[in-house]
Amino acid sequence: MDTGNLTTTENAPWIPEIVANEAIGYLGSYLNLGATVTKDSELTGSVRVGQTVNVPKRGVIVAQQKVEDTDVSTQKVAGTEVPVTIDQHWYVRLAEEDFTAAMQVGSTLPGYVEDALVVLAEKIESRLASHITEFDNIDAGSNAIESVQLVRERMALNKIPKLARKYGYIHPTFVTELLTENAFVDPKIIPNNQALTEGAVGRVGGFDLFEGQLVPGEGSPSWYQNFFYTRAALVLATRPLQLPGQRFGVESAYVQSDAGIGIRVMRLYDDKAMAMVGQLDVAFGTAVMDERQGFVLESQ
Repeated sequence: MDTGNLTTTENAPWIPEIVANEAIGYLGSYLNLGATVTKDSELTGSVRVGQTVNVPKRGVIVAQQKVEDTDVSTQKVAGTEVPVTIDQHWYVRLAEEDFTAAMQVGSTLPGYVEDALVVLAEKIESRLASHITEFDNIDAGSNAIESVQLVRERMALNKIPKLARKYGYIHPTFVTELLTENAFVDPKIIPNNQALTEGAVGRVGGFDLFEGQLVPGEGSPSWYQNFFYTRAALVLATRPLQLPGQRFGVESAYVQSDAGIGIRVMRLYDDKAMAMVGQLDVAFGTAVMDERQGFVLESQ
């Protein structure tokens, strides 16, 4: 039976521009570390995998006292650069054969877009989480609440700005410990109406805490490396991937979110497989930005 051709209305969920814009929203929803670290999102043209991007890091400045009848002095600030290699290129490629498409009304590919974004987000999170063990450890206290307070104390002693937003990427078992100790602050009584970061399970000791399935473990039995940090601890760099263009028989689009994470979406027809192919991919790199602004707190 003739079911009619798919129009742009029915097929809109798989038009690359639409998919790319929707995917950016999905991607942010599945990122915790990726959403709370420094992003270098300057668009400088296409980038090859393996290319190094130098992310600027501000130098240290000091306050100086004005003395009567003396000239002021100008500080010479020496900024540095953190090299980030764009060495991660991950993709999801899906295909739907002609015969399968002929047996149904509409395409099943759009339903897999969100699934694809979940696995791509996991790759970004995993890469960022791989840097956690590069930060200093803090000795745990007698209970979970005291342990978090010791992290807060160390950050204060490290002169991390009091108003800097602070985060914790912690293992589900540590979340359970904190819940058992009734450690989480009721959002309704948080001072200054500072809302919880989206996706956070709660706030303890001034840290917005995320329950992380990718928190690394070390040893046997495993000690989980709970990570407490500010945005300046890690950096995530993404760059736009080349768009092949319709002259090559490919529909493609690239979208970068306000958070600085970009994704490419392509649609093409594979005549050998006789299938419509959809692909989503992202190129990125990660690095430690400032080792003084992150600490590891172990738990079992």
